[in-house]
Amino acid sequence: MRRWFVLVAVLLVGVSSFSELRLAAAFSDNMVLQRDQKVPVWGWANPGEEVTVQFAGQQAVVKAGKDGKFMVRLKKMAANKAAQAMTVQSAGGDKLEVKNVLVGEVWLCSGQSNMHMMVKNSINADEEIANANYPLIRMFLTDLKASTELQADCTGAWYVTTPENVPPFSATAFFFGRELHKKLDVPIGLIRSSWGGTCVEAWSPMESLKNFPTVMEYKADIDRQAEGFEQAAEDERYAKVLAKWQENVKAAKKEGRELKKRDMKKPKKRTDLKMSQNYPANLYNAMINPLVPYGIRGAVWYQGERNSKTIADAILYRE
Repeated sequence: MRRWFVLVAVLLVGVSSFSELRLAAAFSDNMVLQRDQKVPVWGWANPGEEVTVQFAGQQAVVKAGKDGKFMVRLKKMAANKAAQAMTVQSAGGDKLEVKNVLVGEVWLCSGQSNMHMMVKNSINADEEIANANYPLIRMFLTDLKASTELQADCTGAWYVTTPENVPPFSATAFFFGRELHKKLDVPIGLIRSSWGGTCVEAWSPMESLKNFPTVMEYKADIDRQAEGFEQAAEDERYAKVLAKWQENVKAAKKEGRELKKRDMKKPKKRTDLKMSQNYPANLYNAMINPLVPYGIRGAVWYQGERNSKTIADAILYRE
C-alpha cells in the first residue's frame, strides 16, 4: 500500500509541474513586440487544454498540443509607446499577466565579446550611464548557457533602459538601439544573446554544420576526447586533488616555506568538452533556438575574431 501511495504522489507532482501554464522566457514584463508583423506568442499548458491570449484589443484562442506547447499569432499592430498588459489564461483557470508591454522594432543582437562588451566598459561610460533615460528602449539579457540538445526555452529577462539597469547592457546593441530610437521615434527591443570568445560554429544549427566536413571532423575529434567522461567521477577526483593542494599550501605557510608559482596555482576541474560553449551548435541550441520564432525586424551580428586564427579558419568562416 505504501508503494502505491508513493507512486500516486509522484505522478500527481509530475502532472502538477507539467500542467502549470507558462510562457516562453522572452514573453515577460517590459518586453517589446515587433510592429507590422503577425506576432507569435507561445508557451506551455496541459496537453489539449484551451489557452486564450489577449493583447491590445485582440483575442486569440488555441489548444495546446500533445507536448503541452501552444502558439498563437496576433494580428499586425502599429508601433505603440503606451504600456499595455498581455493576459494569458487556460481553460483550467490558470492566468498570467505580462506587464509594461510596448510595440515597436525588435532586433536580435548576437556574437562574441564584440557584442557582449557592456556599456559600463565603453568609452565615456560614466556619462553614457548617467544619461541612459530611455524608457522606450528595452533589452532582453539572455543567460549564458550551452547545450548539446535543442532547448525549448532559455532564461533571461527584459530591462528598461535606466542608469541603474544599463551598465550590463551590450554596448553595441544599446548604441545601435538608441540610434534607431532617435531616428524612428518608436519603442526599441534588443535581444542580447551573445558570449565572449565564442566561434561561429557554436552559434550555428547542427543541420547546417553537416554541410562542412571540416567542422564535423572537429566535432568528431572532440567527441573522441570526451569519450568516457563522467562528471561524478571527476567531482570525486577533483575533491581529493583540491584537498591535497590546500593541505600543501597550508603546510608551506605554517613552515615558512616558499612555494613555486605553479604550486600556488589552484588546480582546475576537468570539464566535459562536449558541454563547452565552443562545441558546434551548443549556443544555437541553448541561446538561439529558444527565441525562434519571436517577432524581430532583423539581427545584428558582431563576431569573427575567434575564427581568424588561420587562413583556413577565415575561409571556412566566409563559407
